Amino acid sequence: MAMIPSQSGKGLGGAFEHSFWGESDKGLDQLMSRLRSGKHVSEELASMLKERASIEEDYGKRLAKLTKTYSAKEEIGTLRDSLDVLQKELDGTSKAHLELANAIRVQLERPLNDLIAAQSTIRKNHTTNIEKHLKNKSALANQCQKAKERYEARCVELNSLRASQSNAKPDQLDKIRTKIDKTQTAMNQADGEYIAAVEKTREAFSKWQDDFRIACVECQKLEVDRIEFLRNSCWNYANLFSKACVQDDEASVVFEQACERIRTSLERCDIDKDIVTALEKYSTGSTIPLPPTYINFYTNSSERPSALPLVNQTAGNYAAQSPRASATAAPTSRFGSKDNMSSSSGVVKSSSKDDLNSAASRDKLNVLNVAASNAMGIAGPVSPAHQRQYEQSGHPSTSNDNFATSGQQPQEGEPVFYEYDPWDIKENIPTLFQVRVLYDYQSQAFEELSVTRGQVLPVITTQDDGW
Repeated sequence: MAMIPSQSGKGLGGAFEHSFWGESDKGLDQLMSRLRSGKHVSEELASMLKERASIEEDYGKRLAKLTKTYSAKEEIGTLRDSLDVLQKELDGTSKAHLELANAIRVQLERPLNDLIAAQSTIRKNHTTNIEKHLKNKSALANQCQKAKERYEARCVELNSLRASQSNAKPDQLDKIRTKIDKTQTAMNQADGEYIAAVEKTREAFSKWQDDFRIACVECQKLEVDRIEFLRNSCWNYANLFSKACVQDDEASVVFEQACERIRTSLERCDIDKDIVTALEKYSTGSTIPLPPTYINFYTNSSERPSALPLVNQTAGNYAAQSPRASATAAPTSRFGSKDNMSSSSGVVKSSSKDDLNSAASRDKLNVLNVAASNAMGIAGPVSPAHQRQYEQSGHPSTSNDNFATSGQQPQEGEPVFYEYDPWDIKENIPTLFQVRVLYDYQSQAFEELSVTRGQVLPVITTQDDGW
């Protein structure tokens, strides 16, 4: 009887433990999918063996029944001897098929079912354990991210309060200092929680990696054992039928050739090649995901500063001296979007309702509007009083040659409408800050600017009194 060539199945070493990682955590699903597919193949083979044993058993029983019902007792002479030999051969064939059915059940089907049950138990245990680690790792990673967001929010709040100190009134300084102290305490607490969350997450990552690596090694062993077992089972299956063919002279040549073809195909079975094929189809990568690291808001690294950095203020705008702030700041357009102009500047300058309604405030606003319009090259003629007031503030005199609408003076008696684009500023004119309009105002004269509530205007010059 032919013997199957031996194979170790260990030529790939720890192939599984380096092939089911990746950032998406799909390695466990892919690994278990491969093992479940192998289980289904084993179950199909076990089902085939069960059915084949049933067929052989039924065939043997029917031959045994035929042997009992067939009788040549009434025959005499030499013919009786020949008919008795035929009956004996039928009985022998019947016993051979019954023995084959029993051998298939005992030597092939039952051991295969035992292997399926044992490997299913091991696979389920590893799946349950790794899924528990994955859930814990994911939950701690989320907690770590939330702790980081709280820490950064406290840092931003503290920076904002510190920046507002220089612009605060003397009677508000004590209140702001109290808020700064409370926010500083909250920031330190959030920083500690962030560090603790990072450490817990790293521990969970380490435990998950160790257990998953062990599971990968064990699952590779299960797959090698399964392939080797099925290979041996098919080889033994061919040997059983080869033996049956020798005993059954009615089809010995045909069955022997069929069994030899089965053995030849099984000799080409390569366990290492099957493992490589499984890895090519199911592998998720060899990169082990790294746990989150602590990043300080001010240093943009794991190092913590000994003291908070200084606050830089320019034209009422706050900017934290932090590499994180400069590295992540997105490029903006020349003046920024309208939604960001009032919030990103840090300090939004506006006038109260009483100031805007007063005649003096309107005069100041008119002068400011004329100055801005002239500087942008879009202003029309101005009144002598406003012209003198504008020149006294240190600006060059304006001319009435630049008419806002058509570049020409309007004809006497014709209604004139003046429209100024507050954002039509020359490239060389710097913008000090932006203001948001609180009330609608329709210009009453050509040197005034019509504005709408909510509109954001650039300011390119100011007076000594703040206008």
